[in-house]
Amino acid sequence: MSVNWLLFSLMMYLLACWLLPRRKVIALIAALLGIVLALLSSAHVVSVQLAGSRINEAVLYHLIVGLDGAGFGEYRSTILLAAVMLVATLGYGAGCYYLAMQRRHGRLAMPLAVVAVSGALSINPGVTGAYETSKVYLAEEPVIPLPEDLIYEKEPPLRSGVSQPKNLVLIYAESVEAGYFDTERFPSLVPHLNALREESLSFSEVHSLPGMTWTIGGMVASQCGVPLVTASNTRNAAINTEEFLPETHCLGDILAEQGYHQYYMGGADSSFADKNLFYQSHGVPNVAGRNQLAYQLDDPEYLNQWGLYDDSLLEMAKARFDALANERDPFALTLLTLDTHHPKGHVSQSCKDEPYNNDANPDLNDNPILDAVHCSDQLLVEFVDHVLSTETAEETLVVVMSDHLALPNTASDILKQKPRRNLFMMPGVSPELLPEGIDPARPASLMDVGPTLLYQMGFDIPALGYGRNLLAPDETFMETHADPVAAIRERFSTVRHLWQYASLRKGLKVEAVKQKASIGTHEFPLPAMVTLQDNLRLDQTRRADYLLAHLQNANAAKRFLWLNDCQALPEALVEEISTETETANLCLLVGQGRGISRPAMVLQDDDPTHLALSDLETFLEAPQDDRLSETLLQHLRLQDQGGKVALSPDRATLQNGEGTVRRVTASSLAVLAQATPLPDHAFIAWRGIHDSRRLSPQIIMTPWQAALEPEFDLRAKSPSSVPEYRSAWTAALIKGEQVLSDHLSPGNSRESVSRLKTMLDDGSELDARATGGFLAKQWENAYLRHNGKDLMTLQRGINLWVQTPDGEQARYNFDTHGEHGDSEALVETLEKTPEGSLMVFVTTDEFSAALSGKAMTHLRELGIMQP
Repeated sequence: MSVNWLLFSLMMYLLACWLLPRRKVIALIAALLGIVLALLSSAHVVSVQLAGSRINEAVLYHLIVGLDGAGFGEYRSTILLAAVMLVATLGYGAGCYYLAMQRRHGRLAMPLAVVAVSGALSINPGVTGAYETSKVYLAEEPVIPLPEDLIYEKEPPLRSGVSQPKNLVLIYAESVEAGYFDTERFPSLVPHLNALREESLSFSEVHSLPGMTWTIGGMVASQCGVPLVTASNTRNAAINTEEFLPETHCLGDILAEQGYHQYYMGGADSSFADKNLFYQSHGVPNVAGRNQLAYQLDDPEYLNQWGLYDDSLLEMAKARFDALANERDPFALTLLTLDTHHPKGHVSQSCKDEPYNNDANPDLNDNPILDAVHCSDQLLVEFVDHVLSTETAEETLVVVMSDHLALPNTASDILKQKPRRNLFMMPGVSPELLPEGIDPARPASLMDVGPTLLYQMGFDIPALGYGRNLLAPDETFMETHADPVAAIRERFSTVRHLWQYASLRKGLKVEAVKQKASIGTHEFPLPAMVTLQDNLRLDQTRRADYLLAHLQNANAAKRFLWLNDCQALPEALVEEISTETETANLCLLVGQGRGISRPAMVLQDDDPTHLALSDLETFLEAPQDDRLSETLLQHLRLQDQGGKVALSPDRATLQNGEGTVRRVTASSLAVLAQATPLPDHAFIAWRGIHDSRRLSPQIIMTPWQAALEPEFDLRAKSPSSVPEYRSAWTAALIKGEQVLSDHLSPGNSRESVSRLKTMLDDGSELDARATGGFLAKQWENAYLRHNGKDLMTLQRGINLWVQTPDGEQARYNFDTHGEHGDSEALVETLEKTPEGSLMVFVTTDEFSAALSGKAMTHLRELGIMQP
């Protein structure tokens, strides 16, 4: 029907052009407007082909964020159609100009032309779709104030009787909607999933409202309780920020507060639609997509146009689940399948010989999307059965759900025959556990998934955003509003402001013990540097080491806050601030542009510290102190240039060609100065063991080790994908139970190296170079040398060289990335190694992927990994 209206509007506009007076200026305007009309008409056709609807929020989102990582190969015909329509658009504009320049008409021609233009624009589905979608973004302020039904409760309590909330395995089955479970339309299409749903607690009336009709929209709705609406302008849109919806408090944020280890795995490129940004902004640091997983394939060519087939992904997910289940910490594993992606799907090799055959309705045979759904039925249930068969099944909640309704595919005509709903079931949870009075067919939306699964995990949480717990009597958004589609659109102008950063006018909260701070609802880890806009709205949060680049930027003009360990400041500045820094955790510096203000605040151990705007105004309004600013700048420059650590039993001195940076008393025999990285480097850091051990190198000083003089490579480049874990390219020298020195580089490219060069007790030189990169055979660039000669050949995983107190040497390679057996062999080796042995660990690749819980415990006890 929309195509008919589209063609009619285009014909009506040509009629209007013919009726216009013969004037060149008017003809040019008509031609330009005609090109716009034709472009919007073309965009509508393409949108219907790809998204199954007119120009909507999904189209606008991808126009802003981009299409990097998309599987364009599946849409060759649509791309060709778009190219043809683009050429036709120019021809349409030329036709408008030609008609407008024909002979003059009567007096009524102009009024009729105006009526025709108005009619053509008002009935064109491309124009109306673009207008309806974009109008809520034109208002500078929300159409309605922040409503009371938008609820975010930080750190919700546990339900009565729950001591430990459950683990979570959340599976988004790409485009697998509830309609596929209809045995009348699709007999025996998903027999395994149908049987599983019969035994599971499930809800059958889960709708997709505007803003949640595509993958990232469905994820945001189900985890944050709001529709995905792009920001009010491109300055705050996802493509221009370092965070994704920073003013929301989502599923991942809540679990991160509870200490969950969180992973996301998907077969497609994780950067597509900014999925990686979404997850990493909300408590999920470990995000793996096509680029991170493809190298694990036995056949590197076994990929479809989007990424990994589901049989490959789910096998890797089994291994990841098993590794997490062996941990003592709670975990959440989120998966996104791929095989059932429109328009035709992709059938995994493991079920190529089992296509969907329907003798009762042969018309359904040889339908590619149904073959893919039929295969997914088998693969998904195999994975769920694997999870539910483990010892941790009772402690784990499994959720299988749609990310959105199926987009245009080869079965769309059949799916449209009945009302369409999303899948939402919790295998392993009996439907008999449904509370009395709760109807599993109650009207719901994807926004209700988050609070429902959190409640089932053990949290006492009635709401999340606009979502409501379906296991509680509170009315859902669908139940509250007679027209939920119109109601959610009314809230778009409010939701888009959730992209905006918080304002310092809401105050600053610092939790030194937890190493985090927050401005309003926006939370960030410490140490940190925060830049502010002129109206005190938070501009960006960065690592504390960005301060040097900021002070060296000639164009820097913004106000900033810098929160870091007081010991990271130069002594002259520390003395200017306070004499109480010996017992303080953090110092707060305030500055603007290229300088700092003279007064600075020392934050004591009281935790947490709440600072209202009135507490900060003295510092914000203080004049810049040029002398202290220059002192700080020189100090940061020396730290950045690195240097050499000279040790003695009573002091440690960090030196550089330009002089001494820091001299500290080593009365505790556990003190070391630190250096900081350049903004574009993942790691140039030295930390004392009194500080965080995540980024080393570090040295334990005891008198008999005073002869050691470590030197380190300090230029390991590229950002880290796993900065929270000591599981990326570590070189460590351990004697007995003490780490003499080590070095971690958590980068993820071929330039990411961790080098440890040190002198042993006998004066000989040990040189170890570990490499990472998630790239094939990067360990070939790693080495372990003694006095310039190779001690051993390194392989993927953990490489260990041991020298016993008797002088005997042994060399081991443990592939703890892909072989569970090697993990157990590592445990046996560590247990039988004589006490007091000298051990050198050199790791390559993401060596913790297949580590058992017992192996991790041993490595933690040695100081190589942190819990």
